[in-house]
Amino acid sequence: MRTRVTGAPSATFRRPDGRDCYLHSRVDPRDEARFLVADVPLQERALYIVLGFGLGYHVEALLHRVPRSSHVVVIEPAGAALSGVTCRPRKGRAPGWTRDARLHVHAHHDATLAATHVADRLTAHHLTAIHVVPHLPSMQTAPPFYETLSRTLPALLPATIQQQLNLLDKMLEGDLRNFWANLSSSWNEASPKALADAWKGRPLVLVSGGPSLTAQIERLAVLRDRALVLATGSTVRTLIDRGITPDLIVSVDPYDLNLAHFVGWDGSGVPLVYYHRIHCGIPRVYTGPMAAFRMHDEPPLPLLDAADPSPFSRGGTVAFSGLQLAHFLGADPIIFVGQDFAFADGRTHAEGAIYNDRFDPAAPPPDYVGVPGVQGTPVVTSRLLQLYLLHMQDYILQRAPLVATAHINTSMSGARIGGTIQATLDAALAPFTPLDAPPRAMLAAALSRRTPPPPQAQTAAIRGWLDELEPIVAEIDALGPDALFDRLAATTLFTVPGRGYADMRYVYEAKYQRGAHEASALFASRLRHHLRQVLDDLRHESAAL
Repeated sequence: MRTRVTGAPSATFRRPDGRDCYLHSRVDPRDEARFLVADVPLQERALYIVLGFGLGYHVEALLHRVPRSSHVVVIEPAGAALSGVTCRPRKGRAPGWTRDARLHVHAHHDATLAATHVADRLTAHHLTAIHVVPHLPSMQTAPPFYETLSRTLPALLPATIQQQLNLLDKMLEGDLRNFWANLSSSWNEASPKALADAWKGRPLVLVSGGPSLTAQIERLAVLRDRALVLATGSTVRTLIDRGITPDLIVSVDPYDLNLAHFVGWDGSGVPLVYYHRIHCGIPRVYTGPMAAFRMHDEPPLPLLDAADPSPFSRGGTVAFSGLQLAHFLGADPIIFVGQDFAFADGRTHAEGAIYNDRFDPAAPPPDYVGVPGVQGTPVVTSRLLQLYLLHMQDYILQRAPLVATAHINTSMSGARIGGTIQATLDAALAPFTPLDAPPRAMLAAALSRRTPPPPQAQTAAIRGWLDELEPIVAEIDALGPDALFDRLAATTLFTVPGRGYADMRYVYEAKYQRGAHEASALFASRLRHHLRQVLDDLRHESAAL
């Protein structure tokens, strides 16, 4: 419908009680929107959380009103998302304000996932304040969703923000250190793009290390020749110990424990697709063919093709990267084995896993919660795993209308994953006959095609970074964190890894209060140690070229 004064579109919706209500003014929705946001506090580097998109008038008014250093995130239910109507391109282009880089829209199937995405936006853009802006008419379009959102967002957000800051804080010993140490491998190994649609329309089993893997592993050993077996790095040794050689491995974790998964067995002939910030020991010891990938929100690696998009996004668990790899391969169906997102029989992981904690189901730790299980009764999980579950579930549900890929969950003791079909492993693989040969040989052949940057270009790049870093390290003990960040920011080292060092500066500001926090001295020591390690790694890579 068109409004009386301006002719701008408005809309009505029917409430559960049968009443018809207007989303925006019948007279002048733009003037109404300006009135609605007139009292919103103006603050630099703030995140404005809008509950409900409607037709976007209030969102547009808010973007025009808040400082340029601030961002706006809109949360709405996936089942009643109205942003797609307003943001849809007309005559080839969407409305200008919907393309503002400060605007972020999230449509969720589960409102409890919102806190994670809000915390991610806050830290990604280095913001320091939060303001919530409810749009009451939009909130009436899906009362249960917005009621859950209004209850869970303030309850979960503080801890989720702290969790995100702690995760960024670990980058010094994890992601950033491995970025530099892995450069020669990342440059000289294959690109995952060689695997695009390499397994199109054929079955793939994605093996994770949940407790249910223990009960499924015997049947997997019998049926493994009917599908491509893609193993997460944390399950490889468990499979190898039971005589099951996977066809493909995916691994992402940057920490020391991940290296243990790759020691003590021979990976020759088994392709490994890894996040380029994986623990630096793994590319050095792994004997099979490898391919390195980056996340979609990261810049291309230096010297590599800037136009090469990444199909991988962050999702908390290696299984989420495995699922995206399965989609990239074109697999159908994708069969989950050991993907529990929950604990069973007092175990957190399958028997034989390196980390396999026990707990008393009658007295679980305080951060353990109940979630709907595949058998219809609640199962026990941690709050962190619950978030990972919601993230993967949201991804599957949002993908379902676009691509008709079947996702089959074979766990009999895990959490229910929305968007998946529940079946036994035998039933999932029954339609398929044994393969003529293990697919790993075909995948390895695809990854044998490499186009690394010329060695002289690699040498020149590393030499340039050494020339920038060596003078800083020479006087590093005399520099405080602020001066150290200033010196780094004047070099290419600061920007090459993407957000990394800017994120660390934000952690220093938000978590360590620019030196006022009692642990600030330890953070400064860690930063100095990190830069000395980077210098050693670059010298090692330079000598190896």
